[in-house]
Amino acid sequence: MSFEFTRVADITFIAKDAEVTASFYETVGLPKLEVAELDVFRLGDKDLAIHPELGADVPVESPNTVYVSVLVNDLQGLCAHLDQVGIGYFGPKPSHLGTDSIHLTDPDGNHLEIHQDG
Repeated sequence: MSFEFTRVADITFIAKDAEVTASFYETVGLPKLEVAELDVFRLGDKDLAIHPELGADVPVESPNTVYVSVLVNDLQGLCAHLDQVGIGYFGPKPSHLGTDSIHLTDPDGNHLEIHQDG
């Protein structure tokens, strides 16, 4: 395969009330990062993003959903592989990391957002 998963990019919470949740993490003491249209906090060497909702084209249906965001060195190669093995995904589309990303959900409903690394 031409692609390799490189690292976890961030952890994302889909919040019932993004302002309340963001305020909680500010109060806890996590440093808030300047990211347009999102509440993002530094959590060790990773980011914690708080979303009020995702667009209709992203398959996360309810608040209190946690999904993992990972990086891959060849997103196009991964998409070709997923197409070949018949695994559906949404995207690619621009992400808040400044790269393209795809979204997919496993059989148990766990969500992955996969970004092109660098």
